[in-house]
Amino acid sequence: MAATIKLRTRRGTATGSVKEIETSAPLGVVLHGADEDKARPKGYDSVLWLGNAEPEELGPKDFRLDPAALASLDGVASLADAIASGSLQIGPEAALGVNGTISEFVFPSLESNGARHSLVIESGVFNDAAGTYRDNVMRLGWNTGPDAAAGETRAGFQLESKFRQTGADPFLTEYIFLWQSADGLINRRPYQSSVQHAAGNGRAAGFVDHTFSGEVNFQSSASENNAIWRDNGDVLMQRGALTHNSNNAAWLRQMNAAGTSSVTLLYLDEANLVRMPTTVRADAGILASVVKGIAGGELVLGEPSASVTVAAANFFAKSVYIANGYTLQYSGVGYVRAAGVLNLQDTAEGPVVVGTAGLQVAGAMRFGTHSAVGAEAITGYITITDAGGATRKLAVIS
Repeated sequence: MAATIKLRTRRGTATGSVKEIETSAPLGVVLHGADEDKARPKGYDSVLWLGNAEPEELGPKDFRLDPAALASLDGVASLADAIASGSLQIGPEAALGVNGTISEFVFPSLESNGARHSLVIESGVFNDAAGTYRDNVMRLGWNTGPDAAAGETRAGFQLESKFRQTGADPFLTEYIFLWQSADGLINRRPYQSSVQHAAGNGRAAGFVDHTFSGEVNFQSSASENNAIWRDNGDVLMQRGALTHNSNNAAWLRQMNAAGTSSVTLLYLDEANLVRMPTTVRADAGILASVVKGIAGGELVLGEPSASVTVAAANFFAKSVYIANGYTLQYSGVGYVRAAGVLNLQDTAEGPVVVGTAGLQVAGAMRFGTHSAVGAEAITGYITITDAGGATRKLAVIS
């Protein structure tokens, strides 16, 4: 990189007179005034000293400028006046070649290893299957230049004008925060954002993509903790609620075991009932207490494919409703008093009611307890249907 110091006056002449000092190495600047003991900044081959005293650490490649001498530049009275009027301009001169080189503007540092802040401008030409393009990069940070000090961390912000993974991909403009460990073995991008130049890969032109790495803390304007998205993927809610602003929308989904599609888990339908469109299985017990208005305690299954499977556990429910055309299947588990027995008991709301089609039981059905016949007489009968479908009459003894 070539650094150029220009001393320009805008007084006295229309175009101004220009004097230049050039150096091909990074240039440091020291405003030392009358202090000849001012320390020379480290990490620079050349230093510009601005002051009226002779610096004791003036190097062989250094430059010295006495502010008083600026008075001879068409009446510039002081260094402050020169800077304010634009007569003194200090800055880098980019040296970017046709195929891409690097230009760096460095800032003074007191680090003994030479690490310092810098502004790096880089331009490179890339070739891929779609052709040749130029990518321009600006990087502002600590120890991120081409002469970065070894054994020191690197951190900075990078703006990349045009980049693509392959020739088949659209161009992206990228904004990246960078970090590298002192040993160079750990590289992180805490935040990265990109904007897509043209449509492609299923995304429209102007599509914005953000990537956060590591643990992300969400806070209120008053710095109160709201939620933490942890590095292991967990989300910890500390305040507020997880809310979906639509009714009867299947918004909570999870991938199925085959990995072919997502399955809806729970949502609130148009009747304000919690729906479970898929099978619900309770391997270690489930307490059914799905609230429906002030009545409460109702588990409603009405979807054609909906079912509740209870394996090796008890299922407690105030009431279970089965939609017309569907069945309640029992296989030895459920609300039990003995193995293989289904007990239908009175509730606080009244007795168990069986529909007009009757209750069909493949095995024996138990009613109350047996008592020996006394002096009672047969007063009538009850008609039942046996397992074979034949109508039978059961005598009633009063």
